[in-house]
Amino acid sequence: MCTKDEICNWIELLRTLSGNRVLRLRKKWHTHTTSIQGIWTPFANKDTMLNVTEFPSKELFKMSDDKSATSKLLEMARTLRLEEAAKTTDQNKPLANETDENI
Repeated sequence: MCTKDEICNWIELLRTLSGNRVLRLRKKWHTHTTSIQGIWTPFANKDTMLNVTEFPSKELFKMSDDKSATSKLLEMARTLRLEEAAKTTDQNKPLANETDENI
């Protein structure tokens, strides 16, 4: 007879199995010497000033006064609409040398 822990272990095993056979993954190449550069980490190209900065830092976390990307896009769309509206009204206006008499 199985204990409660054994049953829980079997259920957890079945829950986490994908149904595929477990395969050993191998590289198609081999190097005798490891990379001089080492393994990449997210901290690899960070500014070294962060090593001595005390957190939380007001200088690093201050918000910029620039507009958000959404507000910039909305303003660009509004400007484009105004330009298109101006073009259509300009096309509908008769030119200065075109009068009803000349037509």
